Order: sequence, then structure tokens, then C-alpha cells
Amino acid sequence: MALINSGRFDTAIFEAYNEQLVQLGDEGLKEMYLNFMLIYTGEAEDEVLDRCNIDEVTEAVLGFAEMATVKVTLPLTLAQPLPFL
Repeated sequence: MALINSGRFDTAIFEAYNEQLVQLGDEGLKEMYLNFMLIYTGEAEDEVLDRCNIDEVTEAVLGFAEMATVKVTLPLTLAQPLPFL
């Protein structure tokens, strides 16, 4: 999160983040989704912020939380059985 707050972009860190993301199971994805959604909506308590290593919710952190929520939604949606099949 320090990198996000600095406004810098590091390809290696972004690729490592994505690599870890695809290795998460359904429960890990659900936890990430809930944490980032709470951050994005302004409802995150200190426990969530600590778990995500966030000292302060800045505009950059909000933007990342929004992007991360959207990114995690698709795999969670695809993991669920479709009601019409």
C-alpha cells in the first residue's frame, strides 16, 4: 500500500500481486473482496485496515480498493454455479 500511496508503479510488484491473487482459493478471494469493499465504502474498521497493512485510507487506496473489488468479483462469480444451468 505504501507503493500505491506514493503514486509509483512497479511492474515486478504488480506482477507478484497478480500471481498471488490467482493462487487464492474461494475463501481467500471472498476475504479479499469483503476487505476491499469495506475499505471502498468507508466501513472498514481498524482490524481490516491492519490486516491490509493500511495506515491511512487515501484517494489512491480508495482507487486501488475499487479496482481490486472489481478484479476479485469475476473469479468469485465464475466459481458459483449458474442458476440457469
